[in-house]
Amino acid sequence: MRQHLKEGNELYADSLYSQALKPYSKALDIDENNLVACYNAAANIISNNLNQKEDMDIDRVVSDYLYADTLLMRVIKNDSVKKNIVNSWHNKGVIYHKVARNDSLNYTMNKKLASRDSLSQVNYNDSVPNLLRARDAYREALRIDPGNDETRYNLAIVQKLLERDSNGCGGCASNNEN
Repeated sequence: MRQHLKEGNELYADSLYSQALKPYSKALDIDENNLVACYNAAANIISNNLNQKEDMDIDRVVSDYLYADTLLMRVIKNDSVKKNIVNSWHNKGVIYHKVARNDSLNYTMNKKLASRDSLSQVNYNDSVPNLLRARDAYREALRIDPGNDETRYNLAIVQKLLERDSNGCGGCASNNEN
């Protein structure tokens, strides 16, 4: 377990995110509830996908983000270290903030979540549900650590995007940023 985590951490530190996932996955195969492996794998997935360009595999990225969300929820529910919980909430916010700002990711995420949650009559193009998920995650992080400036900054951006959508701009919060 330790060797896999060490290897993953070294690859992550060298920004070799796609390579780092393999040792993190091996660590999770040994113990899927190891909170260090959960957090590190999730952070690695987020970092890897934040660097994706126009030719990204949208279904894979959304599946990766949903898996990272699951891993982060394990940390949130089971860790007793405040910093780890705050970072997990922050990273959940990053996932949904990123998704909401890319039309293709947003559409695919909404579609997957609607089918997973058996929702009908969902506008898959609507960025608001993912912006609300991001907002709520950032708020949770700030509830625990009100002094987190990066989270406060990200929350302000999400709130501006939500205000713009509520002022009749429709899906203009989705702007295909990568």
